[in-house]
Amino acid sequence: MTLKRHISAFMAAAILSTLILACLLSALVLWTIWNETTHQREMAYLKGQADTYKSQYDVFANHLVRYQYALDNSRIRAPYTGQQRVIFFGDSIIQQWDLKRSFTGQPFQSLNRGIGGETTEDMLLRYYDDVVALHPDAVIIVGGTNDLAHGIRPEITRDNLTFMCAIARRRKIAVMLGTIPPLSRFEAQIRQHNNWVRSHCENDCCKALDFSKVLGGSDGTFVTLNSREGVHPNDHGYDAMTKLVISEMGI
Repeated sequence: MTLKRHISAFMAAAILSTLILACLLSALVLWTIWNETTHQREMAYLKGQADTYKSQYDVFANHLVRYQYALDNSRIRAPYTGQQRVIFFGDSIIQQWDLKRSFTGQPFQSLNRGIGGETTEDMLLRYYDDVVALHPDAVIIVGGTNDLAHGIRPEITRDNLTFMCAIARRRKIAVMLGTIPPLSRFEAQIRQHNNWVRSHCENDCCKALDFSKVLGGSDGTFVTLNSREGVHPNDHGYDAMTKLVISEMGI
């Protein structure tokens, strides 16, 4: 009987130990899940805060650029007789274009009026101050990528660009309308937009600058040589764009 009692006590202790171990393991698993969930929530919150701060920074930075352009515009005089002035107008594709590097030595003055993140609606709001009021001989307009990112309907983008072209023509400003560079995220929409640009320029007395053709490949993305991150041109890409502008201007 004593042996049986010892065996029974040992088995009871073993079962109890197993149950305790199972409870501890379950608690550990639950704690791990809770900890990971809390970490994920914290990371999601921090990412959301970072995105918010970046968005606020971008807005602030764009306001600074607008303010700088306003100061520059107030100091710019009308072109003197015989001087040609060309304004490059658009979003970050234009803003990041180093015009001094690209066009020094060319027989015209080039002014950069690009602001990153702008839609064609934003561009239209400042079109008079940054283009018309500066009395250029020509304007090169590139816009539409951010319209796609913000879900703006294609017809609104086209109306905005058409209106800018019409205003320029009334002021006897030559218009060169650029296709937008390739971006795999919006490949189909960009192809449709660029086809519209080409067609519009054939029928509306403006000249199309087919930047998409000189920057991209047949797959609807940047040729690797022409971009640093697949969104904006690099120096090699801007060189290709520069050659196209000079060729189309007949210089």
